[in-house]
Amino acid sequence: MRYCLTIAYEYPFLPKFYDEEIEAALTKVAMQIDKGSTATNPPRSNRVVFWDSHFLDNSGLTLQYVRALLKNGFEVLFIITSEKMIMRGLNLYEELSSNSNVTICVLPDSIDSTERIRFALYKIREFGPSKGFLHFTPWEIEGFCVFSTLDEVTRYFINLTDHAFWLGRKCSDYFFEFRNYGFYISKVLRDIPEEKLILLPFYPVFTKSNSSFQGFPFETADKIIGFGGGSLYKIYGDPDNTYLNAIKHVLERNKDFVFLFVAGGDERYLLKFIKENGLQKQFFYLRRRKDISAIFDNVHFYVDTYPMLGGLMVHYAVSKGVPLVGLMKPTLTWNSLSSFLNTNIVQSKASSQEFEAGIEELVHLSRQKGMNNRIEAYKNLIDTEQSFNLRFQLILNEDMKNNHHEIMGEFMDKDEFLSYYLTLENDYMKKFYSSKLSLLGQDALLGSLEDGLRTVAGVVVNYLYKKAQFL
Repeated sequence: MRYCLTIAYEYPFLPKFYDEEIEAALTKVAMQIDKGSTATNPPRSNRVVFWDSHFLDNSGLTLQYVRALLKNGFEVLFIITSEKMIMRGLNLYEELSSNSNVTICVLPDSIDSTERIRFALYKIREFGPSKGFLHFTPWEIEGFCVFSTLDEVTRYFINLTDHAFWLGRKCSDYFFEFRNYGFYISKVLRDIPEEKLILLPFYPVFTKSNSSFQGFPFETADKIIGFGGGSLYKIYGDPDNTYLNAIKHVLERNKDFVFLFVAGGDERYLLKFIKENGLQKQFFYLRRRKDISAIFDNVHFYVDTYPMLGGLMVHYAVSKGVPLVGLMKPTLTWNSLSSFLNTNIVQSKASSQEFEAGIEELVHLSRQKGMNNRIEAYKNLIDTEQSFNLRFQLILNEDMKNNHHEIMGEFMDKDEFLSYYLTLENDYMKKFYSSKLSLLGQDALLGSLEDGLRTVAGVVVNYLYKKAQFL
């Protein structure tokens, strides 16, 4: 089941971004697992449960929502879905565990999924929350089963991966969207009624860990420093390699210009590009860094990712007033800075030539102004923690009329979207078999390569034949 969900997330073959059949089947499974259980404590209005499948420092929307809940006087039962995940979010764990209004529950790795679901249900009902917040990965089966049975809890789904398929439509009452595009997708491609959709843009979180500067691996004196980042897949999948080629051309013309890229993911293609083009002294790949906030304080400008727009990184840049430039495809207008930020003050370039020229212009302006090139007007484009908390409070008070939102002509060409993901896999990532075989268990992994690939092909063909209606 998890295997099929992962396919649906990573390769958008399905005509809709949800699977009614899988969610209905899992709901039946959940009811059987929960059969005979009774609530230990009745729901209390000042208590909530927060289920976090991500649990990463400097990633996701965990802190924005948990801080808002605590600010509004709630007691929080915070569920971490694996003991192994604690190491991924040590700073997050430290902040949560130091707050007396947060109770942390870690699901044991030593028991199977059925028992983990029962364990979580017991802990939740013992706590007695009135509301639940679902911060799911797209394939979160255990969380889905848990919340499918909790009808006594008002369930809010935090839509972090709004660009693709996810599991959770049938176990949620309301859905938080952070941008117009996600609102559009949930209404049109997930068939979620508009009255259940809540638009709540997020703000970037600044913490002690991401504000303590770790330095750069080069001498910064007399250098113009450009910056890009996010997930590496966001700069792959373009046959013309527009993003990296534009950076390369500007670097070649400006020897005092250096470019940094901070990201996680498959780095092989990027490292090969840097080496083959002799850019080792100007193009630096820094992998993942915890000091993201501090990096923005020490660069001259930001170059947004392409062909896929950045999310949190754009928010960081704007909140710091850092000049930025981006590019969009005319056929993917939702994937633009103006659409993402819901403003015309910041607009993506319409062609690769304009994009490259925009980067060059920022290099020249940075020579003239240095770090005094900040744009104060940018800082008003995104929510602050205070405005986020206030709107969040109104929503929880069921003042939904203040959250009415109309789709402003957002459109998605699903053929092109699918084509992008296929190109990404075939020409860049090439992770299909390795990542999917690991989901099939030890039998497939220990068998011969031929048998393993035949197993993968069989699962894919059967699933897609039954569900996909190829585009």
